[in-house]
Amino acid sequence: MSGGNMIYKKWKEAVKTVILILLILSIIFIYQLNWVYRLDRDELMHKQSWVSGFAQFFGIIQKIDQSALSMEVKPAVYPMKVAARNQRGLYSILYNQDAVMDFYKKTVPVFTRVLESAQQIKKTDETEYKKALQGKMIYFGYDAEIPFYAFSEWIHVSGRNEFDLKIRHIVLEDDSGTLSIFFRNGIDGEIYKIKTQVSSAQLLEQLNTIAPNNASFAFEKGNAFSSVEPETVLWTTTPLISKLSGYLPSIINDNNAVQTLLEAFGFNPYTVKNYKENNGTLVYVEKNTMRVEPDGTVRFLVSDAQNGIPVSGILSGDNGPTAVVRMIEAARFLVDRASANVRGDAAPYLRRVLFDSKTQTYNIYFDMQVSGVPIFRKEGSAAQIEIKDGMISSATLHLRNYKKTSEDVYLIPQKQAISIYSTTKDMNGAFWVRYEDLKKTQINAAFFID
Repeated sequence: MSGGNMIYKKWKEAVKTVILILLILSIIFIYQLNWVYRLDRDELMHKQSWVSGFAQFFGIIQKIDQSALSMEVKPAVYPMKVAARNQRGLYSILYNQDAVMDFYKKTVPVFTRVLESAQQIKKTDETEYKKALQGKMIYFGYDAEIPFYAFSEWIHVSGRNEFDLKIRHIVLEDDSGTLSIFFRNGIDGEIYKIKTQVSSAQLLEQLNTIAPNNASFAFEKGNAFSSVEPETVLWTTTPLISKLSGYLPSIINDNNAVQTLLEAFGFNPYTVKNYKENNGTLVYVEKNTMRVEPDGTVRFLVSDAQNGIPVSGILSGDNGPTAVVRMIEAARFLVDRASANVRGDAAPYLRRVLFDSKTQTYNIYFDMQVSGVPIFRKEGSAAQIEIKDGMISSATLHLRNYKKTSEDVYLIPQKQAISIYSTTKDMNGAFWVRYEDLKKTQINAAFFID
């Protein structure tokens, strides 16, 4: 081999080595930036900066259009009670979240098929609605006001835009061989019906597998129970509900809990500045502020609108159904992640979504439940997330640690409780068993009226 070729080969190998070293150093540099400044995927994609271009160039993130972004959307709330009726009678499940979830997963595909082919939604009356509840049907009952379009998206049906409809009770009925959906609007109490041409065969096949457990709806028992919601499920066997122990989580003294909170709200736990106020509140300051109070209250506030936590997959000002569902999912994910290390046996669930037309702001509220039994706080919801212009702009979480004990709650007979309440309270509401958190160590459950 000639001397010139040898020199060329060595020069070529040297250039390749230099390029390889530069690539490795560049990757290390980008990841160092991510570590120090906590640049997330959305920031890198949406910020028009040399950092985003550099990262995209080397394939650390993919450069894709905003419209192509996708997020897995999970239901922010599941039914608290379910029921099904066949020719032999009514079957119901209450205050047993595992059993409710199993029933839900088996039956919700039928709802999906129906909504995919749904026709126009029309108002109907109580008589037809109660007739549906007494027919061959599946029923879901929620301790929440669910936007109809959100329920549809959660069961993988897109395109619904009925912003003025909210579900609390929903029924899927065999309507003379085809399926119809009935639901009570959570805003005005009106009954709505969706008639379809989908065959009832799949529903009837599932209904044939259930064994009735002598449950009934309140309206089926006449005037004796006319003071509660017609959908109130009357049971014959009192459900077993565990007492809870409740504690203030020691967030301030728990490094793991603090780190989880900081990361959930976009802070860098290694570089964030913090100080303690005279009342014991820990304050964390970066571009935004998070306050952790001694009573377990966490308050997050952005310094300005541009520093909010972005909701993936939506554009600023987009308040369409899919965008709002993504907002709900972002809020659900935030509450779930922020409370994960401190809530014990409890789990968050969506309670309501409110829109302020003046400020163009969505306020999304969550409560906690243990094994399908909601936890009532007289001070208000366990969490409130505010979203404006596609950004989470503030959040308030009231964190408590809930643990099931080996002791069961004593409940007076349900019919007796309804009788007592109907003579002392203005009823006409939902009749539930709830835990009442009075900020004591032991937490009991009792009957409540919404």
